[in-house]
Amino acid sequence: MVLSDVDVKRYIAEGKIKITPELPPDQFGSCSVDFRLGNVFEHSRHPYNDLRENKGIEGIMHSVVVPAGESFILQPGKFLLDVTEERLELRSFTFEQLRSPSSMPYVKKASNNYAGQTNPLASRLAGEFKG
Repeated sequence: MVLSDVDVKRYIAEGKIKITPELPPDQFGSCSVDFRLGNVFEHSRHPYNDLRENKGIEGIMHSVVVPAGESFILQPGKFLLDVTEERLELRSFTFEQLRSPSSMPYVKKASNNYAGQTNPLASRLAGEFKG
């Protein structure tokens, strides 16, 4: 089921969905919520990144600061990592309803790599390779 803006706002009021800071009305669509870009890491000159090499983000990507109120245009064929200015918390991790609560939410998994991040991060997949 896709939630309408009415349902999303009701879920926010009930605490089932938490978005901080509070959103202005123009960020709500008929069945969506628009988040704003925060800090951006843009892919560099490399045609691909071999995550098994466990390289730092330096030399692979570079930070782009987008001044408040200005646009960021992602060119065709480009890639970026980003965090949003807003923070989203969901009880069920989707805008779809579950029949019962999850037994292991992502944030509680020992293997979660990105929960709670406040800045874009390079892939942590390299840490999962053994040998």
